[in-house]
Amino acid sequence: MAEQKATNVHWHEGEITRADRNHLLGQNGATIWFTGLSGSGKSTIAVALENALYEQGRLVYRLDGDNVRMGINKNLGFSAEDRAENIRRIGEISKLFVDSGVIVLSSFVSPYRADRDTARQLHEEAGMDFIEVFVDCSLPEAERRDPKGLYKKARAGEIKNFTGIDDPYEEPLTPELVLKSDSLSLEEEVDELLALLQKRGILRGEMIRPHGADELQPRFVYDTKRHQALLREAETLPSLLLSSAAAANAVMLGAGYFTPLTGYMSLADALSVSEKMHTTSGLFWPVPILNLTDDVSGIGDAQRIALRDPNCDGHPVLAVMDVQAVEEVSREQLEVMTKQIFGTLDAKHPGVATFTSLGRYMISGPIEVLGFSYFQSDFPDTFRTAVEIRNEIAEHGWRKVVAFQTRNPMHRAHEELCKIAMNAVDADGVAVHMLLGKLKEGDIPAPVRDACIRKMAELYFPKNTVMISGYGFDMLYAGPREAVLHAIFRQNMGATHLIVGRDHAGIGDYYGPFDAQTIFAEQVPAGALRIQIFGADHTAYSKKLDRVVMFRDAPDHTPDDFITLSGTKVREMLGRGIAPPPEFMRPEVAEILSEYYGSIDG
Repeated sequence: MAEQKATNVHWHEGEITRADRNHLLGQNGATIWFTGLSGSGKSTIAVALENALYEQGRLVYRLDGDNVRMGINKNLGFSAEDRAENIRRIGEISKLFVDSGVIVLSSFVSPYRADRDTARQLHEEAGMDFIEVFVDCSLPEAERRDPKGLYKKARAGEIKNFTGIDDPYEEPLTPELVLKSDSLSLEEEVDELLALLQKRGILRGEMIRPHGADELQPRFVYDTKRHQALLREAETLPSLLLSSAAAANAVMLGAGYFTPLTGYMSLADALSVSEKMHTTSGLFWPVPILNLTDDVSGIGDAQRIALRDPNCDGHPVLAVMDVQAVEEVSREQLEVMTKQIFGTLDAKHPGVATFTSLGRYMISGPIEVLGFSYFQSDFPDTFRTAVEIRNEIAEHGWRKVVAFQTRNPMHRAHEELCKIAMNAVDADGVAVHMLLGKLKEGDIPAPVRDACIRKMAELYFPKNTVMISGYGFDMLYAGPREAVLHAIFRQNMGATHLIVGRDHAGIGDYYGPFDAQTIFAEQVPAGALRIQIFGADHTAYSKKLDRVVMFRDAPDHTPDDFITLSGTKVREMLGRGIAPPPEFMRPEVAEILSEYYGSIDG
């Protein structure tokens, strides 16, 4: 690497990031570095690839050896030192292009491995893609082609230090792609390059559309001036302290998960959604998104109110709301909604207990969200909005994405289920999406779950196939209806498939083991959702097959052929510092959970 001679210089960061520019262009900037003998076909391939990418609407720029030597590198010759400086400069130029979001096609003989490694290092230290393509052509074939007559001159002694004649060419040891230009057609070479760029996530495909809209519609106010103005206005408005459930709804609206909703539903919409699973305007939706309260005395007949967060110290403003209606909910109407949403009126059901205690006044209207409650501060590495997850999926270049919903640490069966689903639908990645909001008493806290899942993904999944994130919502335990809600907001975050397993979003024996799957076939109208459901069976380790399988895929098995443990038994073992069998739980995950249970039992 070249030594920094100038002093007192500092890189000046702007507010627009590389990710922002990539998102704007719909591609990931990258350098494709073509190396090979003169006459091997580097420039010809680069021109053909440039045309193909341009036809796709990609922003691409080609840097060619001769072109660059007529300008920025016109003061360099062909000595080893000058060749090294030539490649260093091109590496820096390519890096700047990549930072701007452009796909750079750099075609240079670049005969020395050390020089190419320098260019690679420049990119990789900045977190940029560098793809080395070795255009492999034999010296006799390159001499036969000799498009510029350079080999002839070199053989005659008219050109000194010519690569392949009196100067060496050091072939790449581990290039990302080798193109045998002696035997491949130009079309075949371009096809191989396009496939590689697609696989590496450089070329982003069209993502699944959000529910009920062409684009995601987050209610969070990203414009700084508007945001500050609303915060100032909120201090002058009547305030309402939200319930935790209503605050979670605001967070989901702000994050874009509840696209295309603009705010809280009215009583008419709430009843329609509960009974028919669509709003009065016809939008398919499975669960009412409500702001219920028992006390409206503080807001009177105000048309705009400030909504305050019940879960953060000082109850900061979470959103500003345009009040369209304040309606009293009758006991009969509340029972209708409860029965339809939860399938029961049993007050022992935690979802029923919460829902029926929220209040009898329903406040409806659009909101502008100003914060994400405690989720962003308490879970900075995990909480992500639907906007951010879509961007990350695009950064990966994933076309098919399986979403896995969890409110628990992932056991071996969960891990393998994700892999089974990915293989079955030929997915590029899995998005493990964990609930970060309120659970029932006794459930494992989000930070512990997060640590378990990250350790499992780090050690047991192929690199760059797992995305771990969380969302700010309180668990409803609404079984089938909640499974459909999960499908909607996973579609909104960019997933193409959702794993719906046994007892998905359920609790106790309130729902049948596969009710959360059958609702999609029996109650969700055809075409209502774009996301596809991967229905999963109970999954466990088979002693016969020595691997994890779904029960339905092992019809010859008896219960004794599987390694299964109850949740109570697992907790008891972990609390005593005993790791469950590795066929049931990865030892690294067991260690984290054992430490947690030891701390609370102690």
